[in-house]
Amino acid sequence: MYDKLRAMLAEGETLLWTGHPVSFDTMDRTNRKGIIVGFIIKAIFAAGTTMMYLRVACNTDAGIKPGVIAFIVLIAAFAFAYPFLTARRLRQNTYYGLTDRRILRLDTKEESVPYNRIEGTALRSDEDGHFTLLCGSRALGLKPDRWRSEASLPFIDDPNKPEAQTLVLYALPVDDKLRGILKQYLA
Repeated sequence: MYDKLRAMLAEGETLLWTGHPVSFDTMDRTNRKGIIVGFIIKAIFAAGTTMMYLRVACNTDAGIKPGVIAFIVLIAAFAFAYPFLTARRLRQNTYYGLTDRRILRLDTKEESVPYNRIEGTALRSDEDGHFTLLCGSRALGLKPDRWRSEASLPFIDDPNKPEAQTLVLYALPVDDKLRGILKQYLA
């Protein structure tokens, strides 16, 4: 993967730092409540949808179609698994890079944002001790329980806006080298 980050470089651009999210527990203290509340909401929605379907199917002589119930169960199963799949993808398939010109992220696709498009940054830690780099006005307003899910989403960099709104690099392995690069290029 690091070779792919290097392949993203423009001519004359220097890769200063590479890393990937440090290991984290999917149900850590910061994210546990949101995941559990999400499960409850998804379960209520799936049960309600199934009950509405059964009521309509029985009252209209349309009959109960097992395929419809299977589809509802399949969608619910994916919705329940989504936080775990997202966390797994971040842990296993996400790589970050900082160059002398921009921030790079490589996971299911290649993304980058030049430093001159970023206004406002903060390196913050959640209650589990995971350091997250928040870049852009929208990102700076996020609460810690949203950092991981936002880190799995594409960077928000609308060229019609004066700055990139959201870049989130979750669970960074912070050391003195990284702090120095962030201070030099994003302070």
